[in-house]
Amino acid sequence: MSNGNGHSNGNGKRGAPEGNNHASKYRDVYPIVAEAFFAKGKTEEELATALDVSHNTIANWKKSYPEFAAAYEVNKLITVSKAEKTLLECALGFEYEEREIITYKDKDGAKVERVKIFKKKALPDKTALFFYLQNRCGEDWKNVSRVEVTGKESNPIQIETLQKLTPEQLKQIAEWIAAAPKPEAPEPS
Repeated sequence: MSNGNGHSNGNGKRGAPEGNNHASKYRDVYPIVAEAFFAKGKTEEELATALDVSHNTIANWKKSYPEFAAAYEVNKLITVSKAEKTLLECALGFEYEEREIITYKDKDGAKVERVKIFKKKALPDKTALFFYLQNRCGEDWKNVSRVEVTGKESNPIQIETLQKLTPEQLKQIAEWIAAAPKPEAPEPS
């Protein structure tokens, strides 16, 4: 099998693309291994540990081997889809079953076990609902507030800068600052 550059070096190993020494450990079976790992909810770090390579090597393989990258991306989409479904179920509430094993003795004194099934309902989670709506319903649910401040007759506010003040106005401001009481310094502890 070829890695896209036309090189195969037997034993399931692929020739490294020019300038990549991380490919020396790569095997054709790794996309399948990655799919199995990611399908079980494992992380890239756990995959790297299992394959005895660094996290950087996994990242390089995703760049160099399209089939390896595809295994990662497909399973990432599946995981995200499952997480979205779970979040929505939490947001809306869901039914589930709880089982309890009840042990008792019958009339002959023999030990009997029965499983009692309770149907329960998880109530909707307001936080999950709000989070879901914020992320799925765009502008209608964004947690943003806007305040618009205007001046007289809805005109823009005019801000006077020191550069626009006359020398007399600047002198008056300086006098006010000089006359203001000085804050007391805290005493050393």
